Amino acid sequence: MFRLFRHQVRRARLFSQWIGNVDANATNILITNNWDLRLIDFTRAFRRDRVNVSKLPSRIERVLFDRLSEDLQGELGDQLSRPELKSLIARRDDIVRH
Repeated sequence: MFRLFRHQVRRARLFSQWIGNVDANATNILITNNWDLRLIDFTRAFRRDRVNVSKLPSRIERVLFDRLSEDLQGELGDQLSRPELKSLIARRDDIVRH
């Protein structure tokens, strides 16, 4: 159970860095009775900041890493502004390089 929880925490940290959520903190995480994480409050996400490498998890699972390489323009092009999408792609590239 604890191993799965740590896995979710690593994914949450990566996701917060990827989407540029500058307000990611413990008060924006809900934990269910089954120890599943639920991230809330994305009001300060999709900023144009670069990835803070020091906040990235030390390991990224292969499936998630591969998903980062998918076509973001095709998937999110109509959901995000051009600058937001450009920043998301730049942060993804930072994560992949790291």
